[in-house]
Amino acid sequence: RFEPHGRASAALQAVLGSCDQVDLLAVSLGDALEQRAQSYLEKKRPFEGFLLDRMGSFLAEAAMQRLDRQLTKGCLACGARTTRRFSPGYRDFGLDAQKVFVGLIGDRLPGLRLADNGQLQPEKTITAIKGVTTRVMSEPSL
Repeated sequence: RFEPHGRASAALQAVLGSCDQVDLLAVSLGDALEQRAQSYLEKKRPFEGFLLDRMGSFLAEAAMQRLDRQLTKGCLACGARTTRRFSPGYRDFGLDAQKVFVGLIGDRLPGLRLADNGQLQPEKTITAIKGVTTRVMSEPSL
């Protein structure tokens, strides 16, 4: 489903080449945090807006790390192994692949949309691909 984006990325192919399946990971904090941060900026309180924005980024990444660990733990319990996660916009995996994520996610993350520049909205949204295999893997370092 990620064609031609997946095939165009040598780095992604190197990570996923020996995988039996690929799992899609996505987390979002929604847009309430963005709206609140923006309201601080409009009230001439940029420091609070900045801090809220940074905290949102931290929380989104923490949520993605938890989801990543859960998937890895579940796979290990079944005798499978996972690759590291790989997100659109990283290395040569084009940011335009986000449109595939949005299409696959559908209504599971309400309000998720793609801006004209390829960025996900709400901003505190992270997507990634993670490979799963039951075979012995040797993953090249990126």
